[in-house]
Amino acid sequence: MALIKQMTSSGTDDWQTPLWLFRWLNDIFHFTLDAAATPENALCKKYFTKEQDALKQSWAGERVFCNPPYSRPNIYRFTEKAFQETIQECPLAVLLIPNRTATKAWNDYVFTGAAGILFISRRLHFSNAEKNAPFGSAVVLFADDHVLLRLTGLGLCDLKMDLLLGSDIECDIGYSNLRYEQEYWEGR
Repeated sequence: MALIKQMTSSGTDDWQTPLWLFRWLNDIFHFTLDAAATPENALCKKYFTKEQDALKQSWAGERVFCNPPYSRPNIYRFTEKAFQETIQECPLAVLLIPNRTATKAWNDYVFTGAAGILFISRRLHFSNAEKNAPFGSAVVLFADDHVLLRLTGLGLCDLKMDLLLGSDIECDIGYSNLRYEQEYWEGR
């Protein structure tokens, strides 16, 4: 049991988004709100801190990026919030969350309501970590119908694919190479 806990638990709840990954996603989605940030690591001009509690705030009209605290209750709450907000008045919410597909959050909201899922096959090196994360990650897209129509026009309607570090990936937006994306965005 201790070995399983060691393999799945990181000992921390906060994992700072790799800047290159955010820049790559922001180039596509043009985020206006970072829903889980500190003043030191906010990735958008507008952001919510832990004290402001993004779960109690409206996300209406915002294009949201959210790398929530990674404890299971928080992942569930933020995933539920993203799903609910995009049903209401939030056009877009993109979450960077652990790839734990057997969890309640994935089964209640991701698999039933996400517009797209990007699985990152190798473990990310988060900005505030010494080593790669002890878990896999995924980018989950929730979007209202209006945004989905615009993404369809861009060829982004089917985002379910694997992102393979160092390998070419095929998707509706053409061919890309995540290692190239990482090098490109880290240089900006």
